[in-house]
Amino acid sequence: LTNHHSNSQAKISAMELVKQTFLAFAIASLMALRGYKRKSLTTKGAVTALIVGFSSIMLGMRGFLLLLFYLVGTKATKYKATLKSKFEEMDASCRGPGQVLACSVIGILIQTMHFVYCGK
Repeated sequence: LTNHHSNSQAKISAMELVKQTFLAFAIASLMALRGYKRKSLTTKGAVTALIVGFSSIMLGMRGFLLLLFYLVGTKATKYKATLKSKFEEMDASCRGPGQVLACSVIGILIQTMHFVYCGK
């Protein structure tokens, strides 16, 4: 009976992992596609954002905070874009992979350390 019970828990855990993986990929994909369509991300920036978003969500529910940071940052970048464009030579609102990583790598590292030492 004990062995059956632990197998049942393992199946539930595996099923939860499959659901979390699917959810993480779906949300990260939608966010990356949204950024690309709104010209906030280059193609490589969108791929990088997909990987960062997926990784962040897979590390726990705190991953949604990083996505919230992305949304707020995008809104802040677009705020009064026409006025700011007079002062900028190029379109700085379109982020590439370097900018995506610069804004997220510290968050991902801290989140990974928390996951390793504290769990979800």
